[in-house]
Amino acid sequence: MARTRAARPVSTSSPVAARPVTDLVEDDLTLLHSAVVRACALVSLTETGPFEHLAEAIAASRAVARTPAPIRALLTGGHRQGPSAHSAQELQIEALDLIRRAAAVVDAKVPDRAAGYRDAVMACVHEVAVAADGASPREQAAIERVREALGVGRDPSAPR
Repeated sequence: MARTRAARPVSTSSPVAARPVTDLVEDDLTLLHSAVVRACALVSLTETGPFEHLAEAIAASRAVARTPAPIRALLTGGHRQGPSAHSAQELQIEALDLIRRAAAVVDAKVPDRAAGYRDAVMACVHEVAVAADGASPREQAAIERVREALGVGRDPSAPR
């Protein structure tokens, strides 16, 4: 019989926050990490070319590194969940769903860091877009889809 692992609270203490974030379990951190990776991939995959992808991956890593420690813990915690999609359209649908779910988790469990999480994801996708010869119209459209999925620019208490 397979054993299931109970979700355990994870502490992401920071010097900025007076209290550790203990409302998040490892699955939440995996979701938050996976969402930022997929958001960047969604923008990156609009353009093709190995050199562009490399430049964009480096840009995303730099954007994460510049993020304040309490927010960076949300972006890099847990394990990255790989995509199960088999087509570009499925990848986009899956990524946007993941991003929406991540936004809901930060709103519900760490509302004091929700805006910072959203800002960090948007900074990452913007850096990805401009990394190789500036943001193309297709990359801008992908950024807008990420923005909508995150709920940036809307009242977080409004229904999704």
